Amino acid sequence: MAETAQGILNAYGIIARHWAFGKDWTMRPWTQQQFPKPPRSRISDPFATDDDRLHDLREYEAYQLLCKKIRAVIKTFPDILRDPVNWRRCISAGAKQLSVEDAIQVAKEAAMKWVEPDDLVEFEVREESWFISGVNFIRRGRKLGFTRENVIPDGNKGAIFHVESGAVKVKLPFTMRDYEKALPRAEASSSKETESNTAQPESIPATSPQNNSNSSGQHAETEANP
Repeated sequence: MAETAQGILNAYGIIARHWAFGKDWTMRPWTQQQFPKPPRSRISDPFATDDDRLHDLREYEAYQLLCKKIRAVIKTFPDILRDPVNWRRCISAGAKQLSVEDAIQVAKEAAMKWVEPDDLVEFEVREESWFISGVNFIRRGRKLGFTRENVIPDGNKGAIFHVESGAVKVKLPFTMRDYEKALPRAEASSSKETESNTAQPESIPATSPQNNSNSSGQHAETEANP
């Protein structure tokens, strides 16, 4: 079954909302920088020493262990990417590294306690060429809008993800060029509204038929005798 564009956006928004914080965003596991990196192999290097080959072997074993752990953890808790704390706990390397069996146990306990939040969250991301991970986290809140201060520079892409109760909507922002085009229209609309609010209708004095006739006579006399 082919995935729809809305289905992909839903999946992305529901997971990304949990990583839409300053430091967490740079550590989200689906970026190229955070993906397991295949180790170097110097098997064809005629100048490689036994120590070099031993180092390569250890790196390969660590790579295999990490991949095995990721598969096991996701199988145990398919939504673990929505739980950054336990994801890091299961996958972290170094002194706190868990065995595959321990990681599975942590994932199992986390899955039993997990409840998807249904509160409203909005976060803005931009695709900027200078940013190392490709997509830069900008801000997070409940109701984000676009103003002159956060217009996207031309040539970049971005969006605000609106996530609530498992449903995802996307708001597309103005680029600088769009903003400059829209600004005169907005100012003209505001000017017309101000004019309509400040303009007052002219007052028309109530006159009796007698006054009207007198006025007409006086006016005729004035014209006849300048």
